[in-house]
Order: sequence, then structure tokens, then C-alpha cells
Amino acid sequence: MQSLPELHRLPHQPALLDLYRKLLGTDDVFVHPRHIMRAMTAHPSTGATHQDFPLVQGSTETWTCWFPVGDCGLASGPLVILRGSHRQGRLPVGTGDSDCYWTNWGAQLCAHETDWVGGDFAVGDVVTFPSLTVHQSLPAVVRDEVRVSMDVRYQRGDDVIEARSLTNHAERPWDEIYRGWSSENADLMHYWNPDRLSCIPWDESLLEPGTRSVVRG
Repeated sequence: MQSLPELHRLPHQPALLDLYRKLLGTDDVFVHPRHIMRAMTAHPSTGATHQDFPLVQGSTETWTCWFPVGDCGLASGPLVILRGSHRQGRLPVGTGDSDCYWTNWGAQLCAHETDWVGGDFAVGDVVTFPSLTVHQSLPAVVRDEVRVSMDVRYQRGDDVIEARSLTNHAERPWDEIYRGWSSENADLMHYWNPDRLSCIPWDESLLEPGTRSVVRG
């Protein structure tokens, strides 16, 4: 799928770019070239509850745009977000604190943090959120169905970006991804220029275990 020019064209749709110009307050919107496609079959558990920032890094003002490729009801396992979680800042990961729970590199949540927001998706629907928003996928209980979805990320062109965000999710050389593309897709090839971006290296410490302070009202 990563070799399909349509996959790389979709995030540059005018309606999406206009949305992020408004959300980011700038005309200089940078589309990450690292688009993620997921194909999920039926599964009984939720996805890891997490924030994108420790995994994407760069600017905390990087926004994720998630959408299914096709209709996706709640039974098909769409994404849900934790209401108001973006206001809590970066949450630690990987602790055994008895007041909180976590999954793998997931964000620590407390027992009262259960206000998940989501719904059915139709073709053309998206959910978007900044990188400190806690989210997860729901269980997929519809058998004989594959839920295909896409993650795309946007940020201001003058904000810092982690260097891996300029690679592709297939971890292949870009020339291999672009092989066989026609000239009408030339504008999508190497459209990012590292010389104009403020690239920073990967920070492994952002995924190290920590302890969350629990404030009781």
C-alpha cells in the first residue's frame, strides 16, 4: 500500500489542508510524509491507550488525522479519544503504580478517567487531535471484515520535527516507494526539504517508565 501514489495524495486534499491552516493558525502547514496504513481483522481487546507524542516526538503541536478507508461502525473498532486529555500535558508511561494503569508504552490513566468519546464513521469522516490527546481503538467484533484505516500528521512548517517523520512507514528507500510513479505525481516525490525543516533526533527517554502524580479532589 505504501507504494500507491493515491495513499500519498490523499493527505494533501484541499479540505484537509484548509482544516489544519485554521487549527494551526498558519498558511505554512507541513504534511508528514510518514503515512500509516492499518489493516485490522476482528479482535476482542482495545488498542494501547496512549498519546502520540512519545512515538512521533517533534512538536507537541503535531496533529494526527485518523480516518477509516470505508464506513466503520463502533463494532468495527474505530478510534476513540479521552475527553479533555490534551490539557494534562505529557503523561508518563510504563509504571506499576497501583493508582493508574498502563499498557506497554501506553499513557498512565487513573480510575476516574473513563470518558471516552467516539462514534460511527462514514466515508469522509475524520477525527483529529494534537499529540498529547489520549486515545485508543475499540475492540473489533465484526467477523469476516478487515478495517483499513489511515493515520496522517500535520504541523507548522517552522516547528521542530523528529527526523524519522521524514521516512515512510514501510521502512524502504523512498526511490523504491516511488518506482513506477507517473510524472503527474512528481509533486509528491521528496516534497519535504530537510534544509528548511528544524529536525531533531529521536529521544529514547520519552518512552522510559515514569511515575504519574495523582491529585485527588
